[in-house]
Amino acid sequence: MASEKTVVLITGGNTGLGLEIVKALSTSDRAYNIVIGSRNMQRGQDVISSVKQEIPESKSSLSLVQVDISSDESITAARDQVASQDGHLDVLTNNAGANHDAEFDGKLGSREGWLKSRDTNVAGNMVMTDVFMPLLVKSADPRVLFIASGTSSLADTLRMDHAGFVAINSGPEAGWPKPPAPFSAVMHRTVKTGLNMAMREWSRILSTDGVKVWGVSPGFLATGLAGVGPEKLKQMGALDPSVGGHFVKDVVEGKRDDDVGRVIGKDGIQPCFFAASTVLLLLFLLSEDNLLPRRRISHAHEPYRIPGFPTAADEVGSLCRQHNFRPYRAGATTHRKVYDLILVYHELDWLEIRLHTLAPYVDYFVIVEANATSTGLKKALHLQENWSRFSDFHDKIIHRVVQDPGPSIGMTTRAHEDFLRNALLHSAFPSLLFSEREAKAGDVLIVGDVDEIPKPETVAVLRSCDIPDRMTLRSHFYHYCFQWQHVGEQWAHPQATVFHGLTKTLSPVDLRHGIGGQESRIPLHSAFIRWWHKTDLWDAAWHCSSCFATVAEVQSEMESFSHSNEKTLDDKRVDTSLERFRTEQDLFGRPGQRYEKIEQNKDVPRYILDNSQRFSYLLDRGGPNAGFGS
Repeated sequence: MASEKTVVLITGGNTGLGLEIVKALSTSDRAYNIVIGSRNMQRGQDVISSVKQEIPESKSSLSLVQVDISSDESITAARDQVASQDGHLDVLTNNAGANHDAEFDGKLGSREGWLKSRDTNVAGNMVMTDVFMPLLVKSADPRVLFIASGTSSLADTLRMDHAGFVAINSGPEAGWPKPPAPFSAVMHRTVKTGLNMAMREWSRILSTDGVKVWGVSPGFLATGLAGVGPEKLKQMGALDPSVGGHFVKDVVEGKRDDDVGRVIGKDGIQPCFFAASTVLLLLFLLSEDNLLPRRRISHAHEPYRIPGFPTAADEVGSLCRQHNFRPYRAGATTHRKVYDLILVYHELDWLEIRLHTLAPYVDYFVIVEANATSTGLKKALHLQENWSRFSDFHDKIIHRVVQDPGPSIGMTTRAHEDFLRNALLHSAFPSLLFSEREAKAGDVLIVGDVDEIPKPETVAVLRSCDIPDRMTLRSHFYHYCFQWQHVGEQWAHPQATVFHGLTKTLSPVDLRHGIGGQESRIPLHSAFIRWWHKTDLWDAAWHCSSCFATVAEVQSEMESFSHSNEKTLDDKRVDTSLERFRTEQDLFGRPGQRYEKIEQNKDVPRYILDNSQRFSYLLDRGGPNAGFGS
């Protein structure tokens, strides 16, 4: 007969944490049929009587099933009983386990001890889950919980900030054989680490069946599992087992659904050694005095221009060694092309500056513009309408107009911006096949916004050296003009990559935002993946944010750019924009942005300095109009 209540089976439910889970669920305002799994039927009956007496007003019912997770026959018989009694199972809590370390203390080489510990804590839970799966998949919201252990965290093997960790992480005295330890968990924590991986595999296997799986680490609890007694554990800082029972109840009731597939504790995700080492590694790499030198663009040489790029092996070798790279195909005589891929909205001054700055050093500019902004507003095709303005560069420009696909790709500005970025590769490069402009394997692609301009010296390195597929060209970051430099880390754009054909080249979106298809649900893990697969080249570019000649351009930027979710009506007022430019406030009124004023800055593209009167607004924002023209 099928139960209308949520059916929860708790193995080892007659003692310790299992009993506390039974009690916690019995106090819930939800109705459960709590099935207590117990090897000893009498103890199970005693628990039912005790809980009913302690919680007489419970909405839940209690039942008992005999199960020994070390016996396949016992597990199968328990499954058949639950099937007959309830028809399905909503939650399987794999709580039963044992710590055999005290039994085999001082006998690390005991095969019997290792096999017994593995059989009880891993194999038994695996068989239990497999045998009960036909009942779980009948549930509308099936859940499987594996009770993990804080001692299984590889990261926490380094901790000595708590009496419990001191007890299990301290090394014994020198000599062999080792004497019995007052608190041993070698076997238990080892097999519990294996259980964590087994949980991950169940999560993967059941990911398409709607079954939610967790490893639940209830914390350091004063139970009888450790073999030293609850009172001794409390002296070491262990919590009352009821804390763990209520935490498991929270998981059963959906409060940790965002953490499916992870080993969770009541205070967050249980750390693993990888995450801990990643923290240390990132702190090391980001420290001011780390031992790994940052690759910085050297300005000690005169950047060469195409087609007269250096061919002498010693010249190329010297250039690349300065930046910790090897020469690209040393001795090759074929020309390695460099493509500059940029989006253009309305920033024609910046396009002019970029073309004049980089034309002597890159082969082609791939420029995409669309008939709509990233927010869906119709816009003019500014480059197409002003094509004659850039006549000196027509032979280098590969211009493509892309029709915005509308809501079919999503409603967010990010989705539309990403569509346009990828069009730089997917819309432009196929049409170049079988022409002199065709990209060949090994050619270089630079991908960025029009106001993220690589320095000529950077292009020389990209062309000459054997660079990785993911290069970040760190930019000196200016705001409103080259008079105000951002205080903090250099801007992490533009990017560069190596062309490997139309299907195998990293897409512009992947380059800008991270590794597509390899994002982790753990942010730190994602950060490590990105760091591992990319190389940063510092002092490699300029970025001037919101550096516009007219207020109209500012307004257009605010309508078209992906910060649109941060706009307010006040942001759109002309006087508000002027005041923010003059006083160096963030364009969108966001707090926390700091800038340092640099008078007579020379870290500026040469074309701007050579035309300083025309581009005065990029050099000084003083005055009542903040340097704006009409």
